[in-house]
Amino acid sequence: MLALEELPAKDKDTISPLFRLRPWVGSNHLDKSIGRLKKAFGNRPCFLEVAEKEFVEREREVHTQLGELRSSADGYQRWVEFLSEPEHAHFIPALQLGGELALFYQQIEKIYAMGRGFLVRLEGPKPETITALCDAIAGRTNLGLGVTFILDFGKQNASFSNMEPYIKSLVSVARAKCPSANIALSASSFPEAFTSIEQQKIYERLLFNNLSKELENPIIYSDRGSTRAEKQHGGGGLPAPRIDYPKKNEWFFFRQSTPSTTAFDGYQTQALNVMRSEIWDKGLKLWGSQMIERTAAGDSQAGISSPNRSTAVRINLHLHRQIHYLDDKSFFDTDEEWTD
Repeated sequence: MLALEELPAKDKDTISPLFRLRPWVGSNHLDKSIGRLKKAFGNRPCFLEVAEKEFVEREREVHTQLGELRSSADGYQRWVEFLSEPEHAHFIPALQLGGELALFYQQIEKIYAMGRGFLVRLEGPKPETITALCDAIAGRTNLGLGVTFILDFGKQNASFSNMEPYIKSLVSVARAKCPSANIALSASSFPEAFTSIEQQKIYERLLFNNLSKELENPIIYSDRGSTRAEKQHGGGGLPAPRIDYPKKNEWFFFRQSTPSTTAFDGYQTQALNVMRSEIWDKGLKLWGSQMIERTAAGDSQAGISSPNRSTAVRINLHLHRQIHYLDDKSFFDTDEEWTD
């Protein structure tokens, strides 16, 4: 959220994020989550979906609120009412999948009647799933007008390129049934381990580029901001200080492999290494760049001193890079003063 919040306003004006509604940190009410979204993105149009139920040792009121939004009763009426509240008018809803077919049909009709369109996110999509959903949607939305499908392939690796023919066939199925719909492709190949790698290609971007050349109609690149697709579990200590630096099609990892006096010392060393490398974009005036510069200069208060801040820097830089993927000139034209 910090990475998104610190993007230039002109960047935010060109993207349509998909937010998953869940409790914000230890909050008791959903208004805290909504408030954080608005702090990061304002009242710009964006997609919103209800996150899946997660196990918690002690349920709070916010979990009850989310449970009500997930209810399929009366065609997901509570979800529709939530979206209809004036302060939520900028949210473009994501359909909730599953449940009784009749109630699902009602959800489509009620949400589409709001006039915002809607989103359908398909995890690990299959032809039969797309066909069934498009059959339900096409006749109720003028063949998918205002509808966006996200083909979500979750966590991937170098072998993702082998799926290109399959993904192309899925796009064809969706286009045949809902020709007016938008189709987006989403995946994350960001690595889990860094002890033996210094760089890695952004495989989902490369696959998208190849696929776009072969398709008659354009599809949308849906970027995860370099976060991994699944929630991570397990113990272990803090990771070694590491700063990840993105280019268009590749990641570069600067990792502290030797002991340092403090965590910040490790981040400072790697920030200096980033800035001394040939891949450093010294003309880029962006929050993420400023954080690396402050860290290199020894600013332990405002610079990078934790994995959370390092992750925010990575995402901020990566999102900006992908937003301006096709225009190198606009990439450097941030035209905003950066303060923390």
